[in-house]
Amino acid sequence: MGLRSFGFQDQPVSVLPKHLTAFSLTGRGGFVCVQKSGIEYNSHWQLTRICVTVIERTTGRPGERGRSSMDRIVEVRGVRLGEGPPKICVSMTGKNREELQEEAKRLLALDLDIVEWRVDFFEACDSVEDVLDRLAELRGLLGELPLIFTFRSLREGGQRELPTEAYLRMNREAAASGHADLIDIELFTGDEAVREMTRELRTLGVCSIVSNHDFDKTPPREELVSRLRRARELGGDLPKIAVMPHNAGDVLALLEATHIVASEGTGPIITMSMDRIGAISRVAGGTFGSALTFGAARQASAPGQLAAAELRGILSALYGE
Repeated sequence: MGLRSFGFQDQPVSVLPKHLTAFSLTGRGGFVCVQKSGIEYNSHWQLTRICVTVIERTTGRPGERGRSSMDRIVEVRGVRLGEGPPKICVSMTGKNREELQEEAKRLLALDLDIVEWRVDFFEACDSVEDVLDRLAELRGLLGELPLIFTFRSLREGGQRELPTEAYLRMNREAAASGHADLIDIELFTGDEAVREMTRELRTLGVCSIVSNHDFDKTPPREELVSRLRRARELGGDLPKIAVMPHNAGDVLALLEATHIVASEGTGPIITMSMDRIGAISRVAGGTFGSALTFGAARQASAPGQLAAAELRGILSALYGE
């Protein structure tokens, strides 16, 4: 039985680090579940949370990974990505502490699954210390809602640009803080940097989103497939791609690429076509294999996002859940 979660491959449970809890259930093919990360203890030293669970099902024997059929689900604080309808994420774009506090309180009243903090909107985003202070505060305000930490670069549609080393340091510090459940890493940061970062995140028990955004165009279907596969090869738990369509054919190319990669069974992916033309992909994407959709509370973080308050009803109508 193969074990890949958080970087451990084909190791018996007895040799796993003590801070991981693992169990296996045998059956046809069997499966292994590994739980880790964000493990906190209260004053009585009782386990209070395990925020990340990754489940992998394998049908091959140890050493036959190339022949295995795998259905991987990424679970964060009880939210299972890759199972059921697409989950709903809403981004926080506050410029300062007061705006972020207001946003957090407002989001708690919405029917959503995951929150993303777009750090590049934050005025003091060039200060790691200020960012970590706000991250800790948001963790407390959001309770058990999963939290994505994202600094979107200017070149990929974000508000700011940081030197590569500063960008990587900020992501490392956010992951090490224990307050972020998922870290967004841009695919074109560099292969070695991305591979090293996903490896570090895995040892910390934090999930990685390896993303690419094109606000100008939609690359050909083959290129979209290639980028999603590359994000997985570099260690991404959740490859993500968002592109700008100019016609319905562009939207179709994105959905076709989604279906091709999702059908490979290597784990959940996140895809979307932006602007009004691509809005259909934000609700119907789950049919083709996208595991997460983004909605807007007040200020959209990307063009074409639908109102978060309406998304649940639309998804329920489409997927019957």
